[in-house]
Amino acid sequence: MAKWSVVGLQGALLSHLVEPVYLHSLTVGTLSHTGHLGRALTRRLASVKHLPFPYRRRQMLLSCLSSSEVRPAGKAPNVSMNWSSGDGGLEEISTTTGRRKDSGTPSQLCRSSLFARWQRLQQQVGQRQAIMGTYCGSKMAAGRYQRALQQFIGALQVGGLGTWLRKPPQLGHLNLLTISSGS
Repeated sequence: MAKWSVVGLQGALLSHLVEPVYLHSLTVGTLSHTGHLGRALTRRLASVKHLPFPYRRRQMLLSCLSSSEVRPAGKAPNVSMNWSSGDGGLEEISTTTGRRKDSGTPSQLCRSSLFARWQRLQQQVGQRQAIMGTYCGSKMAAGRYQRALQQFIGALQVGGLGTWLRKPPQLGHLNLLTISSGS
């Protein structure tokens, strides 16, 4: 959430097409403390300044539920559901494998499916320069997003808050040919 308050929710790929999408407010359930949350999401990032346009450090309104009821801890569900406009229906995903429960095939939310959708969208809007690159290359081509992200990562390091974990580089090697032959 701290990252979202700097670079937005949309991610690097969508930042080619839309301006940053920021959360306005955050309401947290039980067992929370807005002071701690405010420090984690806002004050620790005070050194993030002079972000490239249209990025800015967004301070969320924070609130907590007033209920004193505590939901008992339980086992996490073994299924997740997703849907988006244009889908035929809900997609059920095994939370153990990350694959569709009905067929065992990759989810429409997997990296390669989302990248393929993004490439089709790029073609539809006439943005050919980012179409043929790899997944990682397309993300890195979002220059202003990457500069804002680097300021966020730097603020964590300067503040002694640790190093931002990165995914293994081989996950970013997806390209159009890989996706076309795998679908």
